[in-house]
Amino acid sequence: MKHLENPYVECAPAALPVFDTAAAEARIEALLPDLENCVSTHELPSSTGHPTGDPTIYTGICGLSLAFYRLGVYKGAEGGQYFQRSLHVAAMCRMTHPSSGEVSFYCGTPGALAIEAAAAHALGLGDLRQSALDSILTFSAAAQAHKDDELLFGRAGYIYALLWARKHTPGASHDGFDDALRAVAEAAVASGEALAAARRYAGSGWPLMWECFNSPYLGAAHGHLGILAMLYRCWPLLSARSHMLVRDTTAKLLAERFPKTGNLPIVLGDRGDGHVKWCHGAPGLPALCAAAIAAHGDTADGALEAAARAAANVTWQQGVLLKGFGLCHGIAGNGYALLSMYRLTHDEAWLQKARAFAAMCDDPQITKEIEKQPDPQRRMVGKPDSPFSLMEGSAGLLCYILDVAVPEASSFPGWEV
Repeated sequence: MKHLENPYVECAPAALPVFDTAAAEARIEALLPDLENCVSTHELPSSTGHPTGDPTIYTGICGLSLAFYRLGVYKGAEGGQYFQRSLHVAAMCRMTHPSSGEVSFYCGTPGALAIEAAAAHALGLGDLRQSALDSILTFSAAAQAHKDDELLFGRAGYIYALLWARKHTPGASHDGFDDALRAVAEAAVASGEALAAARRYAGSGWPLMWECFNSPYLGAAHGHLGILAMLYRCWPLLSARSHMLVRDTTAKLLAERFPKTGNLPIVLGDRGDGHVKWCHGAPGLPALCAAAIAAHGDTADGALEAAARAAANVTWQQGVLLKGFGLCHGIAGNGYALLSMYRLTHDEAWLQKARAFAAMCDDPQITKEIEKQPDPQRRMVGKPDSPFSLMEGSAGLLCYILDVAVPEASSFPGWEV
């Protein structure tokens, strides 16, 4: 069993848990001491208690930098101390040389630089902000030449770093960003077109095809969904031919959904319909569909919004995951699909469901079920390998609680801009 029954699935919206801002802020305060301790010791403990040594945003200490930045934004005029913490952590997480293959937001130095630029901007440190922005551009050539296109490690992840850094540094100089975005995005399209024409996919009907780990993954972290969303987010920079290929590939992707649920298989051709999580499945679809609608509008029959709704529905029904409360494959990450749907439709029912997911992240019975769940992929029963991290642990849960409190400005960290 991968998920628990959603205890609210049959409830009318009015019967769902009410969001209590004071209780949410108390939950945030309860999460903070462990994160503060990780920053002060410069160590992120694993589930076994030993430091992970991981500097990334994904499951490493730089993810705490993003969580503190988000907390600073939420606190407004009182956010300075959190921006300082964010800047401190991001600055120590510059990992690699611009010629390296570690180019993505989640798993490369461009992510740390993007947060450094944003935190410096919030603190009024213009020179430091510009230095970080300029440094992100030095990874452009490595991103263009990268062997992968996907979000977690590859070109799509570099595109996200540029887009996020630009959004969070208004008024700064972003000279060269459009050129880098265009070049890397078109390289991803060219890569997808070449693989679609290769012998093993020729005649399959896919205009663009991508692989990761030698497999045609479809989800957000490693697959088509994640790559396509980033291409839509730099839509004005793409050629007319790329527009056609991206739109047709999106239609092909949606045709691969399981007809009864609207969920996606993990890998093309997989018949298993049991994975409903952001990294591999339906929860990434509302954000993709929203990005496509923002780029070129919906189809005449409203197919994109309908696909987003079906994905949000299966996430609501099957998204209370026994993997835990994290973003990548947990309850909070699935809750973001409901927030995406709320921003797309402005339907309060989706916001109430997202709030119910936040309540379930503080439910003692659900916590108990998670803590006893065996998982051969983990070192410890009932615990993520990186329990304080952004994508597996409490730093990501903190971000989700903040975003449920301010839903109009919400965005899945590292995925939505």
